[in-house]
Amino acid sequence: MSKKGWLGIVVALVVITTVIIYQSVNQDEGTEEVNSGVDEEGISDAPLFTSTLTEPTYQDVSVHDPSIIKVDDQYYVFGTHIEAAKSQDLLSWERFTNGYTTPDNVLYGDLSENLKESFRWAGEDDADSSGGFAVWAPDIFWNEHYLNEDGTKGAYMMHYSASSTYIRSAIGFAVSKDIEGPYEYVDTLVYSGFTATESMMIRVR
Repeated sequence: MSKKGWLGIVVALVVITTVIIYQSVNQDEGTEEVNSGVDEEGISDAPLFTSTLTEPTYQDVSVHDPSIIKVDDQYYVFGTHIEAAKSQDLLSWERFTNGYTTPDNVLYGDLSENLKESFRWAGEDDADSSGGFAVWAPDIFWNEHYLNEDGTKGAYMMHYSASSTYIRSAIGFAVSKDIEGPYEYVDTLVYSGFTATESMMIRVR
């Protein structure tokens, strides 16, 4: 065979080899694209589903030692320092009280006069709680059997703790037909202190 014949065969082989290599490389790249996100064990790292949930919106309030009650479609929370708020979804809360304002207190009307029997023993504005921070940790519930002064039955009962000094404290309760008040004082149930004699004397004055 002549030199030209051998040269033609070599050129043809080079071209065929180049085509085969090019096709093989393209096929490997395509496989990598198809298999992207799949590890060596064949397990995909793609998410199983895409969440459509949105971040909830909150409206916070500060109500310590909370007592919660549901009235119709509203949730109410009452807490220490005569704080209270309401919400329809337990996420966004609206404060509706005015703290220790007296008179014209949202929950207790004339606070100082209304709860004076509890304050007489437990104090209202003593050095330990200067500024009137004397009403703590209430508990609210509906009593369908409570007999109101006008003869009707049913009232929201607010039990509260009163203490303006570390020496003495008291537990009293007030009632209202309206969950948002105002609550009218009824009685002081518990007088506590360091001596039994002092706590008994308050009941007979």
